[in-house]
Amino acid sequence: MKQTLYYIILIGFLNCQNSVKKVELKSKDCNNTKLVSYIYPISNFTNGKTFLYSLKSNREPKPELFKKRYSLKVDRDSLLFSVTENSQGIVTDSTIFGLINGIPKVIESFTRVDAYHELIPTKDSIVGNRYCEFGTFGNSFEYEIPFNGKMVSRKFQGHTTHKEYVKKVFNGIEYNCAIMESQKTLTAEFNGRTEKINGTWTGCTCENLGELYSTTKTENGMVIEHKLEEIIEQ
Repeated sequence: MKQTLYYIILIGFLNCQNSVKKVELKSKDCNNTKLVSYIYPISNFTNGKTFLYSLKSNREPKPELFKKRYSLKVDRDSLLFSVTENSQGIVTDSTIFGLINGIPKVIESFTRVDAYHELIPTKDSIVGNRYCEFGTFGNSFEYEIPFNGKMVSRKFQGHTTHKEYVKKVFNGIEYNCAIMESQKTLTAEFNGRTEKINGTWTGCTCENLGELYSTTKTENGMVIEHKLEEIIEQ
């Protein structure tokens, strides 16, 4: 499986789920949840949709393709599933959600890296309401990788803000979309050493569709573009 640094950075910056590091929030007590249908459209899960995304970096000559599949399991509790596979059919990320009052909440999430052959559990946390219109929420995404008998720690922390509403067209259909922006820091720790990379993430996510595109920029000049190419199944 080919998984380079730019994919690791992208996944961390894309995971705006949640933060252990508190930030100043613009809407601390907001009960507005309008953005649920933009960030995690329930119809994606109930209809079992599959999306094809491209991933392109200014440091890699060839873009990579990833499939993101959604599904729903209805039992005593409704569970929602999101699974991402690379072009070799290898699962790179998996998330299980619980549906609480119509809002998806992360129960478990996993990611995969080159240095380890199994999916690794991740920790997500949040400060504030990520579904609030024009709100800001703190978010954190982290995991540890076993390496030579020790652990490598990677943590993405920062905050994300809903900036504006826009109209976008995909496959001839016009969607109501929201522009989101993040300021984040990747901290990697191993054997007493700590390295940090700061970056920004700007994304467009649409009602009853989900993410349309995003751009990640790091302070060391890396630019990563993530773009929806095709809805494979509906």
